[in-house]
Amino acid sequence: MTTKHVEDWFLKRGLPFNKAVSDGLLEQGVKNVELLKLVPDDVFLSWFADSAPVEQRLARVVFAKLKKEEFDEFKTATNLNLVDDSPKPSPPKKSKKTNSSNNKAEK
Repeated sequence: MTTKHVEDWFLKRGLPFNKAVSDGLLEQGVKNVELLKLVPDDVFLSWFADSAPVEQRLARVVFAKLKKEEFDEFKTATNLNLVDDSPKPSPPKKSKKTNSSNNKAEK
């Protein structure tokens, strides 16, 4: 499962985030943008094989720019403050405790 951050990375750069990209990321095990740097060029570009030629060129340029940055193993999910987008259960409601002495009728 990829994170919303990876999807946002594609969209912010004008790249489509479609089924081919999503499936490719899952197949490669990419869970954050830093791991994307480890994907082979031909694999990354294959995700855009059905895209318009200008999108293919854009993908080539964007990926080349990303790969110029040195891979930093410390920029992984545990170090990027990635937000878990999964829904959280609601906290249990506090039960109201009644004071039994208040409920007793005075004699």
